[in-house]
Amino acid sequence: MFFKFGETITVHRFSGEQANGHGKVKKLFTDEQLGHVAVEPYQVAEPSDGGREQITTRFSIYLSPGAGITPLDEVTVRGVRCEVDGAVSGEWVNPFNGWAPGSEVRLKEVAG
Repeated sequence: MFFKFGETITVHRFSGEQANGHGKVKKLFTDEQLGHVAVEPYQVAEPSDGGREQITTRFSIYLSPGAGITPLDEVTVRGVRCEVDGAVSGEWVNPFNGWAPGSEVRLKEVAG
């Protein structure tokens, strides 16, 4: 147990690609539940130009060491399925007290 009061998320681990009968490639995933994850919602944005209706939702999640999430994986947090946004930070250490909590993963979901 890492974050005692953390949330349970679903990690959709990328397992490959498969083409359908029309040649369209579909990503394949295997699902895994991870518990005790710290979740930080950090942005919900709507464009202000009025040109299109789009909502971008972003989260940061903090995982115990060895979670192994990659940029090809997807993650469901609070019912929202997101893509990994950029590179996974890897293990990090708090510069003030030396605590090594694990890794930070930024997530993004764009609707519309």
